[in-house]
Amino acid sequence: DRLERDHLTVHRITERIVQTADRVPSDPTGIARFELVAALGDLESHLLEHLDFEEQSLGPLLSSWDHWPTE
Repeated sequence: DRLERDHLTVHRITERIVQTADRVPSDPTGIARFELVAALGDLESHLLEHLDFEEQSLGPLLSSWDHWPTE
């Protein structure tokens, strides 16, 4: 479903961020820094869309609860 695909996308973007961040200190060209900024922008965009979708999908259910389930 979409929530699972979104979580996988966040995971992949996060992996890209880590790999790119590791290259920044040894990249004299600065390209890795620009790639890192782009990856962080991708994460921000995707997370905002994902959180909005989660809120729309789960909000009605969660707002119907009068207490948080403990089991």
